[in-house]
Amino acid sequence: MSKVASFYAPTSGIVVPLKDVPDDAFNKGLLGPGVAIRPATDRIFNICSPATGTLKVLFPTGHAACLVDELDIEVMVHIGIDTVELKGIGFRKLATQGDWVTNEQALVEVQPAQIPNTYNLLTPIIFTNRDHFAELQQLVPDGATVSVGDELFRVTIIN
Repeated sequence: MSKVASFYAPTSGIVVPLKDVPDDAFNKGLLGPGVAIRPATDRIFNICSPATGTLKVLFPTGHAACLVDELDIEVMVHIGIDTVELKGIGFRKLATQGDWVTNEQALVEVQPAQIPNTYNLLTPIIFTNRDHFAELQQLVPDGATVSVGDELFRVTIIN
């Protein structure tokens, strides 16, 4: 029997294929499949939960979060490239590790004005436990514009 889970855009912007992310951990698929979103604004914006589940990890720096949904699918949202180096500057956590979060719930506030222009805020959304599901269907094509809450992926698991 199969089950399907939906995952939604955690921020608004342009969908970018992982192969175009300037970091080998992402563009070589080392962490798993997914896409990235180039945020649509240079003003303060939120990174929201892409699904309902447990916020398994929220890095102390606020630059990345990992969620496990109700079907045990793990998804990571990594805000920017090399932003761990900022040690939390420009990120304000709005949730706590271990929280039960719902789709579109704000997890982190991003304050671009506090982040040096040398940092890229391209935000990968990665499925980190690829062996747990049978199919990952990207619903929005690369290059398209998404808004928070737009359905981005459907994931099928087989029990």
